[in-house]
Amino acid sequence: GGCVSGVEFTSDPKVLYSYVDVGGPYRSDDGGLSWRPLHGNMDLGLRNHQMDQLKCLSVDPRDPNSFVAVGGSDYAVGGALVSHDGGRSFRKTLKSHFYGNGPRREGRVLARDPFAPDRLVAGGDGDGLMLSEDNGETWSRVSQTNCWFNDIRFDTAVRGVAYACCQADAKRGFIEGLFESENGGR
Repeated sequence: GGCVSGVEFTSDPKVLYSYVDVGGPYRSDDGGLSWRPLHGNMDLGLRNHQMDQLKCLSVDPRDPNSFVAVGGSDYAVGGALVSHDGGRSFRKTLKSHFYGNGPRREGRVLARDPFAPDRLVAGGDGDGLMLSEDNGETWSRVSQTNCWFNDIRFDTAVRGVAYACCQADAKRGFIEGLFESENGGR
């Protein structure tokens, strides 16, 4: 159940993924005519940490069975999940706050570099920007932590340029702004 937050296309026109704020990822193998939930393939530990409450998902453009997703909730610290087998199994590779079933904001908090598809930037909810250069396997923090990121994008025309937006939250002391990186999010 929950709110369908997005649909992701893959290099195979028949394979699509969607992600739901309280229902995990779904997969279609018939171009979107039918969908099957994948959150049942997450082990109990991941579901207990509410990793099935997804905030964003990014599919590897080279492999329709490989994707990275971020999720969690206010009640459990989430993070990033990696699946290389189309959602038959999942591994948690980052511990960070991503409120899948939290405040709904427009935008994407997980972006993949179109010129270097192994590079991803994820914006945690108050945990800063994290960078992965190995398709979500490992992560490093690359920004301050007092931001509530609501959109991250790589420029599709200029190599290495990325933008991140964050909105203010006076109660939590979060700043607002638009940030630019000219070195691939590093």
